[in-house]
Amino acid sequence: MINIAIGIAISLVLYNKSCAPDCPLKWNQITLWNDRVLHLHHWFLSAALLPFAKNELIRGILIGGILHGVLAYDDWYVFMRPA
Repeated sequence: MINIAIGIAISLVLYNKSCAPDCPLKWNQITLWNDRVLHLHHWFLSAALLPFAKNELIRGILIGGILHGVLAYDDWYVFMRPA
């Protein structure tokens, strides 16, 4: 449980300051055809890495990132948007 709390705290520090109101970080946003953008949210990337993490601390940090991403943003489910 403490590892998940650490993950949530890390996500709060990393994402709340830099992504309010619009995230200036674009490394996880891929421009596709027809001026569409594929946004790979931090919670999605954490979920993709979770099966490969064996260390309990790393797993907790990833789970905390997933919880933060889904609970803190109202657009957590939007992967494709206009450019």
